[in-house]
Amino acid sequence: MQIAIDHRIEIEIRAADLVDIDLLDLPGIVSMPQDIAAASLQLTRNFLQRDDTLALCVVDDLLPAVRSSQALGEIGRVNGLGARTIVVLTKVDMLTQQNPARLAHRLANPADTVGFEPTAFIPVINRGEHDGKSLTDALVAEEATFAEWKLATPGLPADDRLGLTGVLNALNSLIEDHIRNNWLPQQLEKATSRLREVREETASRRAVCVK
Repeated sequence: MQIAIDHRIEIEIRAADLVDIDLLDLPGIVSMPQDIAAASLQLTRNFLQRDDTLALCVVDDLLPAVRSSQALGEIGRVNGLGARTIVVLTKVDMLTQQNPARLAHRLANPADTVGFEPTAFIPVINRGEHDGKSLTDALVAEEATFAEWKLATPGLPADDRLGLTGVLNALNSLIEDHIRNNWLPQQLEKATSRLREVREETASRRAVCVK
């Protein structure tokens, strides 16, 4: 029986002011059983190796070593992908004893902690499935927790690099940079090429008419 298949569930959103961009939620890399592990790894590699891939990688802060994450290892294998990757460190509040100083140490040198230099390295507070909080309440609680931690641990990052709001800010900047530096030049090149073709075709038709 085939359990892992490379089929997408697609939701398409169209609007005149939207850019052409695909958002993909990969299933992650599993360790067992062996055939599923191989299939999930190959699926992940297929997308990471694309030149236009931007990655958002969520890693568990409870890991003894963050860089031991297999997903981070796969990102590090792809030349240049680290600079197009946001690493989100989750469950930073779920240690037996909360330790903001430990978190600050991990965030201080992303390259050492992650294994490469990501474009952003952002911690988030875990949100339980059954805690009864709305998204707004969860954001307020998260901001309050980080504000309390920063009073005792000045080494934590600025507010725009903390929590879900920090993730959204970093994601917006990453996408804007990609559009400006990659997508827009490609679209201009396509438009210029097409304009040249139309001009050449128009000129050839005029030449035929003159004859």
